Amino acid sequence: MVTYPRESLGSLVAMDPAAKRALEGSLARLGRLWDVPGLGSQVTIRTSARLKQSLGSYNASRGEITLAAWLVDGPTPLLNEVLCHEAAHAAARLVHGD
Repeated sequence: MVTYPRESLGSLVAMDPAAKRALEGSLARLGRLWDVPGLGSQVTIRTSARLKQSLGSYNASRGEITLAAWLVDGPTPLLNEVLCHEAAHAAARLVHGD
């Protein structure tokens, strides 16, 4: 696993590469399921230790889903639900625009 100096990361938490690939694969599958082909390629996923009161967020201007860092090691059904919820926001933006 790659480690970074804490001060260079800020609130970001390095995600295990295998976990990141799995989440990106899930995002691409949701894109195919919903017929939104750009979902897997135009939206990025990151984790943040700062998310304490919400489980995830979608930033449309950056095309970025941010998940609470603890979710990656938490219950898989909850992780999938949060990813699906945030991906729905991203898909709606890609399909309908602003």
